[in-house]
Amino acid sequence: MVIAAVDPSSTDITPLIHHPILWAAAAGVFAVVILQSVIYFKAIRKAAPAVGLTPAQVNSSVRSGAVAAIGPSGRRWPWR
Repeated sequence: MVIAAVDPSSTDITPLIHHPILWAAAAGVFAVVILQSVIYFKAIRKAAPAVGLTPAQVNSSVRSGAVAAIGPSGRRWPWR
């Protein structure tokens, strides 16, 4: 694979967006997010019985939280 040299005086970012180091860094970020989610879900399932939540309630709350976290990112606001 040939990697083009980046000209510091240029505003063209095309050589950078295909660089393997950038993709490895992005994959690393996603891996950390997924790992944190798994740890969080395990903690939720372990703590749920202590506060009187059923597995159905836990599933419902996790789904609601996911929609609340992801939903606004897809909405086009009128002032944009």
